[in-house]
Amino acid sequence: MLNLTQSAVSRQVRNLEKQLGENLLIRHHHDLELTRAGAELLATLQLAFHNVEQTVRSIMEKNNRNRLRINAPPTFAKRWLMPRLSRLRQALPEIEISLSTDLRDTLAERSLL
Repeated sequence: MLNLTQSAVSRQVRNLEKQLGENLLIRHHHDLELTRAGAELLATLQLAFHNVEQTVRSIMEKNNRNRLRINAPPTFAKRWLMPRLSRLRQALPEIEISLSTDLRDTLAERSLL
């Protein structure tokens, strides 16, 4: 949460539009639509924020060497992994196990950082 009012965000967007010399939004009565430039900037910002998030997670994970992060397809996790997870926890009580079932495997991306 940015803790900014809607008017503060609007003002910043207008300032950015002024700086760029191009509209980022088409303002309708009750909604907004991205211009081509707005969509281009949004895509770049999303990638940048994704990279920042990955870097922050990577830094945090370096400080937590006792964590095992597992990402598995949902069906595999439910049918094979979950029934065996309690034995793994018993065998490695000092390890924090984190399981996700994301279809897109971002753990591999994070390990590159």
